[in-house]
Amino acid sequence: ISPSGFVNAPEQVLAGYYGKPIHQGTKNQKGFNRMLIMEYSCPAIGIVRLTVGQKRSDGAKVQYCITAIEVA
Repeated sequence: ISPSGFVNAPEQVLAGYYGKPIHQGTKNQKGFNRMLIMEYSCPAIGIVRLTVGQKRSDGAKVQYCITAIEVA
């Protein structure tokens, strides 16, 4: 387990959260039971946030969103 708490995760993982969708009532998040949000520090870009959703229907995990946050 890495210092970030994830198994076999790179040291650059800053944070992770696994819980219910933040905006449960919205059309885009209605089909998900849970969301996994991971933030990763990428030297060339800044912070990259990856959001994966677990579908209600079959439990499959699908990429929901990937966001790059430029750090000056």
